[in-house]
Amino acid sequence: IMIVLTIMAGIMAFAAYSVVGYLKSSKVTDARAEVEQIRGFIETYRVMHNGIPDQLADLEEEVGGMGQITDRVPNDPWENEYVYSSNNDNSYELFSMGADGQSGSDDDIWPEGMGGR
Repeated sequence: IMIVLTIMAGIMAFAAYSVVGYLKSSKVTDARAEVEQIRGFIETYRVMHNGIPDQLADLEEEVGGMGQITDRVPNDPWENEYVYSSNNDNSYELFSMGADGQSGSDDDIWPEGMGGR
């Protein structure tokens, strides 16, 4: 019985390790998808309003009778707000700070082809 229990405990430990790894990678995948979706919202805003929003909350506002871009800008999978900053030259930065919640670290998640590491 002890041998069977030891084998079962080993299998359960391996399964738990696999599930935790899957959950971590799924959060990264979700953040990549959301940051691309928000990028699309910003580009839609650019077309509709001939400029970029000052802040992500502007995507939730109705401007000039043209309606809002989205009902809600989500937080990233780690419950942090996405980092957004607009520049005077009509460009912007958008990214998730990743699991560590620290800007400028290796786990920051940027839209494809935009800034970052």
